[in-house]
Amino acid sequence: MPMQHKRLKRIFCVSILLALWVVSGSACSRYFVEAADELAPSAAKAKTRGNLHIHTTCSDGLDTYEDMVQYALILNFGFIAVTDHTFGGSALCNDVISQCAAEKRLLCIPGMEVTGKVHLLAIGIRNEIDKRLTVKQQVEEIHQQGGLAIAAHPFRSDTAYTDEELFETGLDAVECKGIPANREKDFYDKLKERNIPCVYNTDAHMTTQMILIWNVCDGEIKSLDDLKKALKTGKCRKR
Repeated sequence: MPMQHKRLKRIFCVSILLALWVVSGSACSRYFVEAADELAPSAAKAKTRGNLHIHTTCSDGLDTYEDMVQYALILNFGFIAVTDHTFGGSALCNDVISQCAAEKRLLCIPGMEVTGKVHLLAIGIRNEIDKRLTVKQQVEEIHQQGGLAIAAHPFRSDTAYTDEELFETGLDAVECKGIPANREKDFYDKLKERNIPCVYNTDAHMTTQMILIWNVCDGEIKSLDDLKKALKTGKCRKR
């Protein structure tokens, strides 16, 4: 009897576990499928992670270019943009731009954070953007150089964008974070009306800040053109 009792007890426990698995299985399996999809090797399922707002010791970053790249690789990023507050202008900054442009381990896009009345990410440029220009003029100059113009932390109190600067200057994307609760609906409605996508960057000034949030884009991002297309067609989202 003791042996039979133990056997029945084991069967009962297994039955309970199976029931729990059936109830929670769909949610669990969905989680693991989504996680696996991000790492899927096939082109059809490929997803690429990245951050488009990173600083180095060229400006006010605390870590070197190599430190930032190494950490990006640990996070399985496929692309980054280096956006220091200057574009060249010193031996160190020129070297950062050169290293980024020649990077083979992931796609690194040279850029800058134009630090004027507002902060504007100029990604994929060849020459520094004059911070004294109006936002519209800065965006036009970035586009003339073949780059992307992205509004950086648009609701930060000391460098906040006006509605006109956000929605009427031809921006390619906007960092969607720090949005006041009373403005969220209007903000997202206007972005949708104008087909301006959100991006999700950390404004990383040190390696560990890159883990806070990142972009996940459908497909492989191997070039600036790939990134432009993914943003324009709504293929990038928050992880």
